[in-house]
Amino acid sequence: MLQYPFDYKWKNFLNPWYIYSMLNHEQLLEMWEKDAPINKTNLDQEAVDIPKLHHKYLKIVMDIRSKKIAYNHQLEDLKKEKELYYSGQATPAEYKEKPFDLKLKTKGGIEKHVNTDPEVVTIKQKLEYMDVLLEGTNHIMDQIKWRNSSIKSAIDWARFTSGSL
Repeated sequence: MLQYPFDYKWKNFLNPWYIYSMLNHEQLLEMWEKDAPINKTNLDQEAVDIPKLHHKYLKIVMDIRSKKIAYNHQLEDLKKEKELYYSGQATPAEYKEKPFDLKLKTKGGIEKHVNTDPEVVTIKQKLEYMDVLLEGTNHIMDQIKWRNSSIKSAIDWARFTSGSL
């Protein structure tokens, strides 16, 4: 089993089932669909609530980024382990548990096997999915950043249409 030199909390991120407890893109979009609309009858409260909204989505961004860092570390360690395995330098116990009869000598051959190994591919897929989630949350954070301007525009429009300019 791999040993990780970082905080014990990171080990939770490396548990294969932990990723399933993470927010998925449908949940993220559903949350934003509820949070995005601006109540035009209560603009002052909408303006006051912007920091709470920012905090909510900032926590999500930071959670995803920290998990991505943990998976990157796990990927690096796993690749090293797989390089040893595919080059024939792993322990006899590993080969007894999971036989591999080929002795790959070229770096290209080893790299090809490492990059197509199911465990490595799974972690890469998780990292790609986290990139999708980060892109979505970054778009949401941009919308929150400009929310004050939208509220100000709504207030200015209400003043204009009421003749209070």
